[in-house]
Amino acid sequence: VRLEERGYVHRTQGTRTTPNRRLPDVGRRIDEQFDHSLSIRAAGYEPRLEVMASGVRVLQAGDPERFDDLPDGTRVFRTVKVWSVDGAPYALAEDLVPLAHEVDLDPRRPVFELAEEGNGIRVAWETLWVDAVSLNAERAGLLSAAPGAPVVELSLIHI
Repeated sequence: VRLEERGYVHRTQGTRTTPNRRLPDVGRRIDEQFDHSLSIRAAGYEPRLEVMASGVRVLQAGDPERFDDLPDGTRVFRTVKVWSVDGAPYALAEDLVPLAHEVDLDPRRPVFELAEEGNGIRVAWETLWVDAVSLNAERAGLLSAAPGAPVVELSLIHI
């Protein structure tokens, strides 16, 4: 079951389990922990990561950055990061890391490491939502794009 969840095999009732023959063609999987900068550099481009905002906050009802599974009063470390390729912005990440204890976090570190340090547990992907959305004015400014530009949004909840 775990191999199927990770895309390594195909299972069909009444037949044999078979390996996923397309797996070697997949460059990166969404459930793998990887550094975007390494992937960009491996493709022959110059990466840059810029932390646009970071800080600790307490979630309250009505917060726009609030995830439904985090209760009111949860202390989180919020980061907003932009990755650029040869000077052109290509990805924006807004992360909320619940904090189990007081800790001084470096916002430039990958979200997996921030979550592990902030919670003291190893991170594993839990849920992914994919949606087509229009950029709001704030995000459009961070990506040097026009407000309303269509983008693919990945919402990841991980613990």
